[in-house]
Amino acid sequence: MKRTPEEMMEDRLTRREAMVMRCIWNYNGDIPSIEIQRQLNEDFGLFFERTTIATYLLHLQQKGFIDRYKKGQVYYYRPLKDKEQYVKNEARKSAEMWQGQSLPDFVAAFINSGAQITEEDKQKVKDLIEGMDK
Repeated sequence: MKRTPEEMMEDRLTRREAMVMRCIWNYNGDIPSIEIQRQLNEDFGLFFERTTIATYLLHLQQKGFIDRYKKGQVYYYRPLKDKEQYVKNEARKSAEMWQGQSLPDFVAAFINSGAQITEEDKQKVKDLIEGMDK
């Protein structure tokens, strides 16, 4: 059954699609696929053939996350969705899914997950919480 564009837009990213999107979001400007391939290798230790990356890029286009254009023989990709907004939405969805919308439970699960939390991270979180009262 064919899905509507709206249904595709609501899709969440797979783990590998998220890795590709991170490369696109973190690049300064529109990014060619060869640069995505290089960044995946450098950032994640993954080597994908160009055809595999092309498949991920096609899925991201279909989901409405990126746009592409061709300049000469090279395709360039640019994000259509904002990274910060996507991360916020994913955090909210995760909190709702796993902790029944309880922020303290969600934060406790993250803290107890074994994630590395630096003193700088702790201070930033404190500043965010204190800034909510203003």
